[in-house]
Amino acid sequence: MMTTTVFGPSRRTGAPEVGVATVRRPTHTLLRLDGEIDIATAPELRTRLLKALRPGTPLAVIDMGGVSFCGAAGIAVLVDVRHRAIVLGLPLRLTGLRPQVARILHLTGLDQGFEIHPTLRAALTGGTELRRRGARRMRAGHITGVA
Repeated sequence: MMTTTVFGPSRRTGAPEVGVATVRRPTHTLLRLDGEIDIATAPELRTRLLKALRPGTPLAVIDMGGVSFCGAAGIAVLVDVRHRAIVLGLPLRLTGLRPQVARILHLTGLDQGFEIHPTLRAALTGGTELRRRGARRMRAGHITGVA
């Protein structure tokens, strides 16, 4: 089942908005974000993401590939969502981070508090395919940075 909601101020005013597409599967819940996460969109985004985290869900993945901006309010939303996932005992993974969002998480040290994967596939598999690929590179004598 997939539901999509777009919220925030109207595009007609030029103000930011953010969309959330939710895909529920027996093995995971995928939350695809699209738009800008700032002080105007963060409160509603927080509400929607927290409601999407349900007890008994085996895994939640937030795909941030469509997020063009994430300010301090957006970081606070991610911290709140992570805390809720911990309380529920729910694994939470992030994927699709654009360089500017990855940089903010790194500068704040929050990249150490989230399980971050470079691809959706890696996030859904727990990074096992990435680890296998990295192991093959290391056996072949190529030492590359795989995260």
